[in-house]
Amino acid sequence: VAVAIDGPIVGRHIHPGEILYVDLSRDDAIRLVKDLRDMLDESDIKALKMIAKVKAREDPFWTAL
Repeated sequence: VAVAIDGPIVGRHIHPGEILYVDLSRDDAIRLVKDLRDMLDESDIKALKMIAKVKAREDPFWTAL
């Protein structure tokens, strides 16, 4: 997947094979869980849970995901 990221430099801050996560909005998370859950595979759900775990440190909304 091609992405544009401001700041980090590939090879210096980001290395081949590393997993990068997006900053998912509440609205997008709700849509994924409510409307698109049946289209997500196991790795998608695992990534969503990881994002929720990180974001729950600052926002209790994410603990319910």
